[in-house]
Amino acid sequence: MRTRSRNHPGFLVLELSLIVFVSVLGASALTRAPFLCQTAHAQLETLPPNLPPMNLTVIGLNGTQVLLNSTDIASLPSVTGLGGNSAVDNYTGVPVTTFCNMVGGITNDTVVKITGADNYSQTFTYEQIIDGNFTTTPHSQPLTLIIAYYKDDANLTSQGPLMSAVIGPEGVLTAGNIWVWYTVKIQILNASAVPELQTLPTMLLLIMTISTAIILSRKYPKLHARPRTALKN
Repeated sequence: MRTRSRNHPGFLVLELSLIVFVSVLGASALTRAPFLCQTAHAQLETLPPNLPPMNLTVIGLNGTQVLLNSTDIASLPSVTGLGGNSAVDNYTGVPVTTFCNMVGGITNDTVVKITGADNYSQTFTYEQIIDGNFTTTPHSQPLTLIIAYYKDDANLTSQGPLMSAVIGPEGVLTAGNIWVWYTVKIQILNASAVPELQTLPTMLLLIMTISTAIILSRKYPKLHARPRTALKN
């Protein structure tokens, strides 16, 4: 019985065919793998968080108004950081600048008023929103004012579903009055039209004047003593 040698032309053609097939298959797998990874990565980035029903109204300086629901807010780019007013927690939300940009943005002549469902409101300056210029515990990294919807990776419950928060990488504490619970509205206003900002310098001047008067009266009591009248004979 005759056996066919591996050097036979038929075997050579078969081997070459297998090599070409395997090479093409491998090249296809290599070029397809990165595309699949990129697609999966993009899906993870665009997957919205699970948010309860909520509404947020954003009003621009010129009256432009945008109404956002939970789906709209969940689709916006978010940031996560540490912050608090009595204890430090991990918060996730959307920067206030993102909402402001939807209605024309802000300038150094404007302020942003954030209001809660209970009608409590807080007004933020341009420096606070853009530069993170807040009175806090010592820190070196920039701070960001956000509208938070997560606290420690869970939906806000007793203070939400939305709340203003100041966060940063170092976990600093800020004053409790700037944390607006149950946030429902963001409004851009002209700084000169906000009464509390107009009266603030006057109040500071009054406090400084009274404090100076008290210090002087204690240091130089004779200056404030009543003059004695001469007794008539």
